[in-house]
Amino acid sequence: MRWTDCAAQDLKRYTGLTASVESIAERIAALEIAFTSIEAVNTARIPAAGGGRAYDDRTVDNMTERERLKLLLAANQMMIAVIDKGLAALDDTERLALDYFFIDRPKIT
Repeated sequence: MRWTDCAAQDLKRYTGLTASVESIAERIAALEIAFTSIEAVNTARIPAAGGGRAYDDRTVDNMTERERLKLLLAANQMMIAVIDKGLAALDDTERLALDYFFIDRPKIT
């Protein structure tokens, strides 16, 4: 793939990336609240033959999802920073042209 095609695709994704950073951060915060509210395991109530796995599964699922989202958040923030750095090197006319054709394209109905 040519670098120009990659750059155009990145610019087209810019608005979605910036929106995803906010929503991912909100999702991580919600998972952290849910994690702190997960009850401690009462070992007296765990059956001798096993059980208690639903609690363990919820805890591990929460931790895994938070870590996955943190990695995704970092990747999206890095991509936004790269795009912003490239756009900052342009003059106003060039920036406006890229913004119009790639970032905030008018919707044709």
